[in-house]
Amino acid sequence: MRYVSFKEYVKAILKTAEYRKDSEMGCVVAIAPQLPGCMTQEDNFEDARESLIDAIELWITAGLKDGEDMPVVNGINLMILILNQIVIPKRLLITNYQMPMR
Repeated sequence: MRYVSFKEYVKAILKTAEYRKDSEMGCVVAIAPQLPGCMTQEDNFEDARESLIDAIELWITAGLKDGEDMPVVNGINLMILILNQIVIPKRLLITNYQMPMR
């Protein structure tokens, strides 16, 4: 697993995006399947992609604010720095570790 910056993480998610032309409504639906519920729609593919970038950034920001772990996307994880400290995702913590006795 590789840790990357916010910008690189968004790019990795964008590479997994799916775009569908909705012929009934005449719009393009853009979905980030790695992020549940993260989708948008616009009149054309270019606008749908730009809106999806905004939606991805908002999805990540809201999740981080709520203390959520971000999903690993194609072996890439978001590096989180808070006040010069690296925050390790909960799923990587060893919870039953005990210091050896001396």
